Amino acid sequence: MCTITIPVAAYVDGALTRIAFLGALYLTLICLVPELLTAFAAAPFYLGGTSLLVAVLVAMDAIQRFQVLIPRRVEPTIDVGQA
Repeated sequence: MCTITIPVAAYVDGALTRIAFLGALYLTLICLVPELLTAFAAAPFYLGGTSLLVAVLVAMDAIQRFQVLIPRRVEPTIDVGQA
């Protein structure tokens, strides 16, 4: 049984490492894009990377909260009338 848990643990560790790396890369890009636009393209960009990140997270949270309020039509899996 011990030989089974070692490959599973290694797989989960590798998967979590890849996910964390991609998340860190995404956060780095979100924070650097406004700075690069301001420095190299002379774009009048007034939001910094951190404030842009906060704005995106607030928008995502608001969308998630609104989706909870929208009623969903659920199809019954068992029709009681025909049983």
